[in-house]
Amino acid sequence: MKRFKILLLLTFITIIFSLEANSQCPPGWSSTSVQYGPEPNTGCYYQVDFCYICQVTTSGTESTLRITKIKPLGRCASNPPDADWLRTEIWDTYFNYCTIEPCTTSCIKVIIEYPICFQWHTEGWIIDGQYHYWSWLDPCPEADPSNPVNTYCQSTSFLCLQNGQVIACPNNPTTTYQMINYLSCQANAIPEPTQFNPDFEGEKPTSECFKYETCP
Repeated sequence: MKRFKILLLLTFITIIFSLEANSQCPPGWSSTSVQYGPEPNTGCYYQVDFCYICQVTTSGTESTLRITKIKPLGRCASNPPDADWLRTEIWDTYFNYCTIEPCTTSCIKVIIEYPICFQWHTEGWIIDGQYHYWSWLDPCPEADPSNPVNTYCQSTSFLCLQNGQVIACPNNPTTTYQMINYLSCQANAIPEPTQFNPDFEGEKPTSECFKYETCP
């Protein structure tokens, strides 16, 4: 009976975490959390959460992926990774989420929505009576994922598999970019917070949203 209660509790916890992970995704989309790194500029690893959907349309197979969270691991850095580097990392493993055909067969249209607006998040803790904190930039959350209002840099690429690797479609190798929902946050940068009143433990947003990324 005790073992059954433990299994039931673990199942409940798993469901809660699953619901939380999907809370930033529109209905019908899937969610996942993936570790990427090391990033060449910082040497850090990043935990990246995103929503995605794979669809077959009259014009072929296409997929949309929306990044919802980017967190440096091990308190390694305060800034997000290079956006182009992260897009390439996601492309390289895209077959884990959607079916990608060999280049001799067809190409998949892949749309990545990369957030433009970020806000400072801070984690605070106390050791031996001394207050410590670490802050990093995280994408601003959507109030209603079904009706996104945050600003994204939307890249559109066509991908296929060649010798087991994801590459740009030989017949259409160009990636195009456009800004969507321009501009949902303030344009002026907000400096990293250094004082908190009162001090707190745990993690929470500690600034308004502001424009951090650009769109090529």
